[in-house]
Amino acid sequence: MNDSHAFLRYLNARSKLVLRPSLLLLGPFLASMPFFIPNARIIRDLSGNAAGVDSLVLAMAAACLVLSVVLGLYAVKKPRWAGFGGAALCAAAVVYVLSQAALWVLLLAERDFGAAIVCLGVVLGVSSMPLVMAWMGRYAMDVRNVMLYGALSCISASLLAWGLSLLPAVPAAILFVLCAVAGGLAPHVTGDRRSTGQGREARGLEAAALSDAPSGAGVVGFGDSLRNLLSVIWLPLLGFLVCIFVSASCEFSLDGATLRSEFIGGAIAAVIAIAVCLMPHKTPFVLLVEKLVIPAFVAVSIILGGFPAGSSPFYLGASVIFSPMMFLSLFALASLVAIAAAGEFSLPFVFGAAFFSGNLVTLLGLAAGGGIASSDAMGPVVWVMICGYFAVVIINLGYSSWRQLFRLGDEEDAASSVEVDPELLEAYRHQQIDALAVERGLTNRERELLEYLSRGYGSSFIAKTLFISDNTARTHIRNIYRKLGVSSREELLSIFNDGSRADEGLLSR
Repeated sequence: MNDSHAFLRYLNARSKLVLRPSLLLLGPFLASMPFFIPNARIIRDLSGNAAGVDSLVLAMAAACLVLSVVLGLYAVKKPRWAGFGGAALCAAAVVYVLSQAALWVLLLAERDFGAAIVCLGVVLGVSSMPLVMAWMGRYAMDVRNVMLYGALSCISASLLAWGLSLLPAVPAAILFVLCAVAGGLAPHVTGDRRSTGQGREARGLEAAALSDAPSGAGVVGFGDSLRNLLSVIWLPLLGFLVCIFVSASCEFSLDGATLRSEFIGGAIAAVIAIAVCLMPHKTPFVLLVEKLVIPAFVAVSIILGGFPAGSSPFYLGASVIFSPMMFLSLFALASLVAIAAAGEFSLPFVFGAAFFSGNLVTLLGLAAGGGIASSDAMGPVVWVMICGYFAVVIINLGYSSWRQLFRLGDEEDAASSVEVDPELLEAYRHQQIDALAVERGLTNRERELLEYLSRGYGSSFIAKTLFISDNTARTHIRNIYRKLGVSSREELLSIFNDGSRADEGLLSR
């Protein structure tokens, strides 16, 4: 029973927050990445070489786009491949740091090194991919912990980038390289988190998830895998991509120089994300964010954007327009990491799909905005895109609520209708689940879903909580019904909700 509890604590959205200070080194790494467009604009302003930075970002994005396709296809062919080894990560970190140093030497030189900068862009793109995937593996926790540490890293990256933008070119270049050293070497130097503590548990869960995948529910092809992945995360991922496009196509600066809206919005979003992660809550974290926090963000943004142009609320809305988008980006990335940790999709596949979409949208945004310089002509188009996404969020919320009204029964009725001691019922439930798992040959994943089914939860809730697709959850549920010899949820719940049988079960122990 204790192993079962550990299994659920890892994937359950209400798991405890863990202390891992080394994860905060992601902040310097994010601040050093040139293909993050706000960072690229800082590099452009410091070096004064707009054409060179344009070529650099385009080369990096194109190289990452091609390699992410190769990585995703390879991950589908080799679903048990866990990623790059220690030697490859160390080599990638060294190449990344040396390329950063060489880049600044070329950018600050008063000569045209266009071809050399393009080559460095390709090298930086290639060397950064193993490092980003290694950081994703280091963050392999539940979504609440991932979002907390991601938000803390976002704040530190925003403050670092803003501070670097205020320095002279040479000191800033040195600090950029030092950030690359700290963030690039950290995944290798600090050791593999997954080798101890919660990491051993994570590795066991991923192995169990792969071995317990039901027939037809596994990764059988790139198209099927991508479709299943999108069914889990399409809404926050869409917000993440809109944020990337907006940042790439338009340049927002409150003071016309260093005070960029991306950094302000990122800091505000991170503070709110930290508050949400730290606040006590009974609702699963994913549902709390999707059903309450994101709609609240959208409502505030719409209200501020509805004031007349030139008014104080309008300027406030313009200055923090990136806040909801950055929050959605944090949630999308945290969800992607948690999905990879849950084991239905391999880490390289999730990373490849996310990296491909991000770099594709970056290239589209740069093309639409005219490069790093980004004219203001895209402003009205961008605002329509943002409002369109907000409309999608509201429509999806309404549709989800409508579906919930017509689902079979109320998912909470079963848990509230039993008139016995809750602790007694909980002990009996675990006893019954253990017995049924052994007697009926349930796999680890099926036993895990039975924990939720026994409480009356349906496939949609289970899919969101465990970060699996709804189709996969329903396939597991059908297999559970078949093995238990029941044909409906009511029949299954009757096994667990008999108070007298609970007394008998405990007395027999």
